[in-house]
Parts: sequence; C-alpha cells; structure tokens
Amino acid sequence: MNARVAVVTAYAVLGATLLWSRLTHLGHSFWTDEIVMVDVYVRAGPGEILTGPDLSHELMAILTWATGRLTGESEIAFRLWSALPFVAAVVLVTVWLHRRYGDRAGLLYLFLATVSPLLLDITRQARGYGIAFLAMSIVVVAALEARRTGRADLVIALCVAGVVGTWTLPQVGIAFVATCIVLGADRRLRRSAAIALGVSIAAILAWYAPHLGEVRSASQIEDGVRMGFPWVISAPIDQILVPALVWIDGTALVAGVVWLPLVLLALVVIGASPLARERGALLVLLSGTVATVVVLWIADAYIIPRYLSYLLVPLFMLLATGAASILGRIPDRRSLPHAVACVVVLAVLAARFVSLSPDVVGLPREANRD
Repeated sequence: MNARVAVVTAYAVLGATLLWSRLTHLGHSFWTDEIVMVDVYVRAGPGEILTGPDLSHELMAILTWATGRLTGESEIAFRLWSALPFVAAVVLVTVWLHRRYGDRAGLLYLFLATVSPLLLDITRQARGYGIAFLAMSIVVVAALEARRTGRADLVIALCVAGVVGTWTLPQVGIAFVATCIVLGADRRLRRSAAIALGVSIAAILAWYAPHLGEVRSASQIEDGVRMGFPWVISAPIDQILVPALVWIDGTALVAGVVWLPLVLLALVVIGASPLARERGALLVLLSGTVATVVVLWIADAYIIPRYLSYLLVPLFMLLATGAASILGRIPDRRSLPHAVACVVVLAVLAARFVSLSPDVVGLPREANRD
C-alpha cells in the first residue's frame, strides 16, 4: 500500500510540475521567431502560408491563423497550440509505458519529458514543436501496438499522425516513412501499411507542392552543425539526446571525444531496456531516428537539436525503460554502479530544472512588447 501511495504521489507531483511549466505565464511577449511567424505568415493568412515563397511550421501557422480569427492575436492562445499537444503527448506515452512496462518506466519518462531544458524552452513557444512531439508520440505508440496486435486501424492512426507531424515540420516525414516501412515487414500489416503510406505521401506532397524547393534549401541554412563521418554514428545520442538534457537554447554540440562518456552511459542505459531486447520494438523505436540522421548526413544538412526534438520520444522511451530496469535491480551488486550513475544523472537533471524553470516560466524570453 505504501508503494502504491508513493507512485501516485510521484505521478501527482510530476504531473503538476509538467502542467505548471507548460501552461502558466504564457502571456509574455512574443520573441523574435514567434514574431516572424505571426507577422510574416499568420497575419497574411492561408494563401501566403500554403503557397507563399517561404516555409515555416505550416500547420501551426494555419491553426494560429484560425485561432486569431476567433479570439484576436493572443500570445496565450497561440502558444497553447504547442503546449497542449505536448502535454497530451507526454500523457499518452507515460500511460502506455506504465501499462506495458510498469510504474518506474512511466514515471521516468514523465520526469525526462518534464525536466528536459530543451523541451521546457521550445514547447512553450508559438511554434510547431509541441504538435510534432504529439505526432511522433502517436506514431511510435501506434506502431508498437500495431506490431503487437496486428490491428490495421492503428496503422491508419499512425499515418494520420505522421501526416500531421510532417505538415508541421517536413523532417518528421523521414521518421514517419521509416517507421511505416518497418511495420510493412509484418505480414499482418503489410497491405494496410502500404496503402496508408501511399495515401499519406500523396497528402504530404500535395501540401508541400508549392514549397518543394524550399524544403530542400531549408536544410542548407547555416544553423547548427553538419555531421561528418564517423560522428554520424553517435549523432542520435550526442546531437539529439544529450543537448536536450544539457542545453536550454537548442545549441548544437560539436561532435568529438569529449561527449563519448555520455554517449557510452546512454548506450548502457538503453541497452538495459526491455524494449531493446525486443527486435521488432527496437526497430520501430530506432528506425525513425537512424533514418533521419542518415538522410540529413547524406544531404549534408545542418542539424540543430530543436529541429529534431520530436525524436526524443523514442529515445526517452528507451532511456526511461532502461533506467527503470537498472533501478529495479539495485540489490544486485553488479548493477549497483549503473544504478548509482542513473541516480546521479536524475538528481543533476532535477537540480538543473529547479534552477532554470522559474526564469523560463516566469520571465519573457525577449521583452519585445516593452
């Protein structure tokens, strides 16, 4: 009974922290990126958003334009289109992990998604990152469940989410298509996955038809870093996972041996995950991330962590279930060093969140209104 009370209390505290950190003080003045989207796209309306010469979080811009028509321009109303989908995404994956892999896994995922400095920063903004995070969460959970049950309706849900995510951030399409291809290896899902993927690709191409050239050129904007070989191998960890837990401004890390200890620690924790021991589940979780990294490497594109923040969904799932497995074996002396490392990292992340969150939540990023 005491353990049950502790779990409920932990969920209550983390859930309250998630809601406070994403849904309070959203009325601060827009900062530069938000101002550009509102001024250049939202005010211009659907014609400019969908067919104009530039490209920026298109579905998010359409939604905020429609909201503005009903409520007028409002920082709170516009930002809720990112904050609320993010909260819904975290709840979805947390509940799924709790049901499939236990309360530790659910709590640790909720913790990571809540305290990540990168996610704390970008999911409160009137940008499309929260929608992309929700889309990827549905893609991953639906894919895992479809693989487990063979249900075709889950493939349809996956594809709808993939289209929504790609309409928001084009690069989501790489992970979405890769996940569908993995599902297509299952005979029960092959036909439904092929049909749904074909329809989805047609919908994505129709949406971006006026911007196909811009989609390519956007990856060449000198923002972030380019991956070189052999560092592309460690990129899912040191270019996506580590920055989300270390930095708040989305700055890309220059790959190098300095990050190898963190890469190795992350791999040890991920390797302990029960999801990593299920070949099909591991393919579902890693296919999107690996495919995205490889495509961006081949395209010689620039990478900045916030642009790929939706890939934290499968990485955090592996990290949470791996840490839960390690912490569940604490009496085992062989697992004690790994458990201690996990506890230390969790404590550092919690302390960093406590120090950062009051300023991120309570102060405007840029006081442009003033």
